[in-house]
Amino acid sequence: ASFGGPAKQGLRMSIQGCSCALPSLGSSISDEHILLVSRIMALVGYLDVTLWCFMCVCMWPKRHLDVFSWIRKKLVALSSIARRLWGPETDIDRKSRQLVEDGRVQSALDTIRIFGAVCFVYLSRNLVTMHSAGMWGDADIESLRFLLVDDLHIDLIFWTLSAMWLTVFKGASRSVDLVHSFFYGIVILHTWGYTDVVTFLWKSGQQALLRVITGVLFGNVTHVFCLNALCLGCEATRVLVSDELAEQGTLLILYSAFVSLAVVLGTAMHRSAIRRESRANVEILVASQSEKNTRELLRFLCDVVLDLDNTLHVHSGSPALAALLLQNPSKQMRGAAFEEVICRSDRDRFRSFMGGRVETQCIHVHLRDASGGRVPVQLFHTPYTNLFDQAHHLLGIREEIDGERSEDPAQDHRGTQEELPTSATLQLSDEVQGRADLVRACDDDECAVVVDVLSLEQRMSECTPSFSAISGPIRLEEGFLDWIIEDKGSWLRWVQTSVEELMEGRRPAKKHFRFAPPHMQEFMYFAADTSLCFPPEGSNSDPDLQDTSESNDDEEQLYVKIIFYGMKRVLRTHSPQRREYVKRTTNSNSVPSSLQRARGNSTNST
Repeated sequence: ASFGGPAKQGLRMSIQGCSCALPSLGSSISDEHILLVSRIMALVGYLDVTLWCFMCVCMWPKRHLDVFSWIRKKLVALSSIARRLWGPETDIDRKSRQLVEDGRVQSALDTIRIFGAVCFVYLSRNLVTMHSAGMWGDADIESLRFLLVDDLHIDLIFWTLSAMWLTVFKGASRSVDLVHSFFYGIVILHTWGYTDVVTFLWKSGQQALLRVITGVLFGNVTHVFCLNALCLGCEATRVLVSDELAEQGTLLILYSAFVSLAVVLGTAMHRSAIRRESRANVEILVASQSEKNTRELLRFLCDVVLDLDNTLHVHSGSPALAALLLQNPSKQMRGAAFEEVICRSDRDRFRSFMGGRVETQCIHVHLRDASGGRVPVQLFHTPYTNLFDQAHHLLGIREEIDGERSEDPAQDHRGTQEELPTSATLQLSDEVQGRADLVRACDDDECAVVVDVLSLEQRMSECTPSFSAISGPIRLEEGFLDWIIEDKGSWLRWVQTSVEELMEGRRPAKKHFRFAPPHMQEFMYFAADTSLCFPPEGSNSDPDLQDTSESNDDEEQLYVKIIFYGMKRVLRTHSPQRREYVKRTTNSNSVPSSLQRARGNSTNST
């Protein structure tokens, strides 16, 4: 009489020869006990409602973000279906398992809290129904029996108390599994408590749906398997001992077995998919972190860090490499074959080194700089695979501190003679402007440059091969004032004082300055003692220089020659932890070995 509707009427008609009464624990309880239990459950419900109201008022502002965190975060799930028995657990397996377990617990806690809030609303409705049934006076025992036995009043109290407990106290994996076990205990209690066949069949379908949902959300697969095996045994026993259900006993047991199997398989498949996704995320994070750590370590140890593709071409630009090779860094060598800057005698060893099966190794080779010199370096190499599953190589280049740059043998730069200085006057191509710079040899033992001190930017008009070798190609009319790294005012005052002393016939005093081409100042600079003198007469009346210069004849000019002594080349660090270190110190009247090479070539050509 308590049930209506076409679906339930159809279920009644499907049970042939049955009056729908089903002996159970619910029907065996006396009316007095039903009334007592109803009043106790009402008191528990009152307490539950009061605690929930108190919790919402006091704790909701602090914890509401945690409740909905599962909506904002990507679900990372559970441990693998079964541990691999044929091999030890790797670090990635351990990290992914821990990540999945944490995600499982968090998602289960959030779901229980939200479901508990929903159950709180229905529990309040049931309390109103119990009052309407005269629980504290002339009670309607059948209505109370229905609420306690056939309805979900006990379930509502269980979920609201569980949600409140897990909200107040921080839950863990054991707490989630314990709540899951209690839920199955209530399912088994309902199986033995339903008072008629129609309710048994109808509620069994609802419980099957809840078992699937809880299995997916809470799902420790082993735990789910054990609980469903226990539930299947209890349902089969309930069917076999009941004469009313015995007629359709085989069908009901098969249905219960199908539900249990579906819960276990659904949980296992869902956990397996989440585990694979979580493992992939962990592998990506570990690979990304490993690459980052490797780069940081190479930047700490090396002067240049390169990313080469599988064809050994430079994948990303590197101004540091251009500075090391004394090149104009405007193109930064992006897309260039790295073998082209390695001396021919070392290329075979480099190919074997890059193609070796050892993951991390190092070799000593020689690179070729812009003036054709051999630069002794040490290469560190580690292969890796990027996010698109493409093979790449991480290469660290460290210049040998004790190794001197030497002249490159002819076989190493045959066919590239246009890059080398071969006479006192050198024509060096400008990659940016596409025009020639005139480089004049004033003295084979000097590193010097001639500038116009009356121009605003102190334009350079000519320089020695030694000066050009340390800076690479320079543009005509480029201002030397931009090369000064420290206080430019101090430089201008020293130039003014030195010129005045030259005008008076006195010899200016030397002063120590730091300078570098603007495109190299981020990576290196030169330090030297500088002195001033007037250039030889006629040095700035060369016809070629007059043709390439853009200066105005009406503009007042005063040329002086700046000479550098005791030059040091200093590389700037790529990380704050490393101190700057001096690569090479020359004698008082010498220049770096690359400059000596340029002078030697000039002398040989002469």
